[in-house]
Amino acid sequence: MITTVTLNPALDKIYTISNFTINKLHRLGDFSRLFMDGEIDTVISSPGGKGINVAVFTQRMGIKTMAMGIIGGHAGRLLEDLVIREGITINCIYGAGNTRTNLSIFDTKSNTLTVINEPGNPILEEDLDTFLKRFSLVVSSSQYIIISGSIPPGTDPDFYAKLINISNAKKVPVILNTLKTPLLKGIEAGPTIVYPDLRSDYTFLDHKTETREDYFDLGQIVLTKHKNIKIVIFSKMTNGQVFYITRQGQYEVTFNNLKIANLFGFGDQLIGGLTYALVNNMEIEDALKYASAAGLTNAESLSKFVTNPKIINNNINRVSIIKREG
Repeated sequence: MITTVTLNPALDKIYTISNFTINKLHRLGDFSRLFMDGEIDTVISSPGGKGINVAVFTQRMGIKTMAMGIIGGHAGRLLEDLVIREGITINCIYGAGNTRTNLSIFDTKSNTLTVINEPGNPILEEDLDTFLKRFSLVVSSSQYIIISGSIPPGTDPDFYAKLINISNAKKVPVILNTLKTPLLKGIEAGPTIVYPDLRSDYTFLDHKTETREDYFDLGQIVLTKHKNIKIVIFSKMTNGQVFYITRQGQYEVTFNNLKIANLFGFGDQLIGGLTYALVNNMEIEDALKYASAAGLTNAESLSKFVTNPKIINNNINRVSIIKREG
């Protein structure tokens, strides 16, 4: 079993609207009619938050998955129900605040996707303490821990580091995918794999990330300083590049005939693909190619989750991986 941690989960609502126009009333139709004529404006709710997205991918790919987080309010109840429907074991704390809602508007005429994310609500200290205690009880039963996404406003930026320390004490590997101070604090705790989220800030360790050399050098700095970290991942999908800095070598991935439809779920599905590969004991280069193909499959689709093994396996042939010399 793997366990994902999403401290700031969301109820995602995707509005499909043909010819979305500002200053205009749009009425949504019956979702069931979408399959009859494909032109009906609809709304679909799905579980969200980066760790939840990873959990949906791994569960659909046949890996038993537990999702942990803090939820609350009506949106939290809906989120819980949607996660359970996926077959995922949910182990969430009910907090005092309401789970945030993220809105996406997909215009089928212009083929555009607009996303509006709420920041989330502050979490009470007592709820965070309860979460830590519950996490400590289940971590030993996990093959991997995936800690992913932002922390709620006001949460101690050391919180992810606390989870990593608990996992390390029980020798359970951790994949960390977050940003800003929680990322830096988490790195100091020494997870197994680090995937910095640089989408809103291309600065990492006080350095700009502009060239492939920047990514390779910064990744190597992390590996040299933190012996427990085995892989550092950077992605720059606006250029169609992924960089893996590992103990076995440095790798650059590019994609053949890349046709990006959206990049909102690329990183989550890459992490899901990497977790799947590691659980199935793939060799390092095969694991990196599989992870990249999983991310590619998502980036070329407007669907939130793309978990068709045949499509992912076919896309492996479109992944070009080069091991850097030196």
